[in-house]
This record gives sequence, C-alpha cells and structure tokens, in this order.
Amino acid sequence: MKRILPSVTLTTDLTELDLQNHDLLILECGRSGFHGHHLANLMALTDWKQHVEHYNGAVVLMCSGYDDDPRELCEIPEVTRYFADLTAEWPFWLHYICRTPLPDGTDAFANLMRILAPPKVHRRPGSNLVGFEYDFEAIQRTLNKLYAGMFQLHASHDISPAVGKAIDKECAAALERMFS
Repeated sequence: MKRILPSVTLTTDLTELDLQNHDLLILECGRSGFHGHHLANLMALTDWKQHVEHYNGAVVLMCSGYDDDPRELCEIPEVTRYFADLTAEWPFWLHYICRTPLPDGTDAFANLMRILAPPKVHRRPGSNLVGFEYDFEAIQRTLNKLYAGMFQLHASHDISPAVGKAIDKECAAALERMFS
C-alpha cells in the first residue's frame, strides 16, 4: 500500500507563505530568533477562518541551535521566557499545535507543555535517558490560559463547538501520553 505523506513546510516566516498549500507547518525558532518576535508570523494563522480551520492541529515547533546543548528545551531560560511572552500575546496554541505524535516520535504537544510549564528534569547517570517530574498545578494554569485562548479564537471565527470538543479529546489523549 502506497503511503501518502503530508505536505510539510519548514518556515521562519509565515507572512510570505501561501498557507493553504501545506498540511503541516514546522515553525522554526532559532537560537538567534529568540531576540526577534514571531507574533506577526503567528497572526497570519489567525487572520482568516480558512487558515484557522486548515491548520487545526498542524503546527510543530522546532527550536534550532540547541543540538549541542545537553539540556532539554524546558531547562533553557531564554526558550521558556520567550514562549511565555509569546503565549501571553498569542494564546492559541491548543488549536494549532499538533496533538498527535509525528512518525518520528516527536510529540509537539508535550514539548510545548514542557516549555510553558517546565517540569523538573531527572537524568539517569551514564545515560541519555531523561525523566520529567511535572508540576500539575502549573500545567493546569497553563491549560486554563490555552483553553481560554482557543475559545476566544473559535468565537472570533465562528468555529463550531464540535471542533473544540474534538480538540479537548485530543488534548486529553496527549496529556495521558505525556504522563505515562
């Protein structure tokens, strides 16, 4: 059986992109990019109802420039500060973030949650294995803000409540994967 792969775009600038021609957007934020601001890029996703509908669950974040850093992204203060500031201005992640693991195992939802509500990281000595100790109150506060943003987005574009319910179900499954 022939597998059809989604159309994937890696971009740092959504404002110049024909947003309707891609199934998955990988938004690249480079180490040097944390000095700039991606708000205008993200607003391109929220400007039109067609974009809101098309990119539901289709955005993956890629933070480049940290490959040689042994820390997890959630341990890097410039990353967590940047995304906290960005999320304060653009709280629509729950609608857009990919909520199912990618074929390579990347879990964009878990990565975003760890950046926005950083857990305590535990490393196994002599191994690359990492475990996370989550602050469930911080996760709940973060989710409350993200749900409020999603509901605001849906109300402003007259998105069906059924979409919100489906996203909620996917988020619950993503959280279950994250904590297992």
